[in-house]
Amino acid sequence: MAGLNESEAFKEVSAKALAVSESKLNPAEKSIRKGIENLLNNRTADLNPVLGELKQNYPEVPQVYDLGLFINYWINQDYQAAVENGKMLVKLSPKNAGGYNMLGYALMETGDMKAAKSAFENYIKLAPAEANAYDSMGEYYMNVKDYKNSAKHYEKATELGMEASRERAEEAKRLMSENK
Repeated sequence: MAGLNESEAFKEVSAKALAVSESKLNPAEKSIRKGIENLLNNRTADLNPVLGELKQNYPEVPQVYDLGLFINYWINQDYQAAVENGKMLVKLSPKNAGGYNMLGYALMETGDMKAAKSAFENYIKLAPAEANAYDSMGEYYMNVKDYKNSAKHYEKATELGMEASRERAEEAKRLMSENK
């Protein structure tokens, strides 16, 4: 993600966004505009001030915390901040399956494996037909070295169409046989 603002596509889309008169923007759009300008000027710009403005102006809008979760997990790699945003996201939008997924990964990064498992369980409950839900739970089990459950979840993800999970299931089975 670090090079995202250097891509021609980002520059093109940014130019269109910045061409809109600031007088026509609402507070959220003005905050996002600042973020775009910051990224165009500095590829490692800190977007937390933009998130702060959005949270101040829109404290009950789940998308603000979804953005915060994304920025803090993928760009800043500030997993505790990602967890805080993820918790607010699922509090405000409890049926947001993808929010539970990202929250689960952020929780794993902070070492809170019990809470991560719960987040992934919620993801599966909300999206039982989504292959990625089982793939994520397979990764959770792989991380806690429960290879039997890891293989089971990766196989379910494969059944639902996520072909990349097949190799992970085989890896979990290999580790299970090595650790008997």
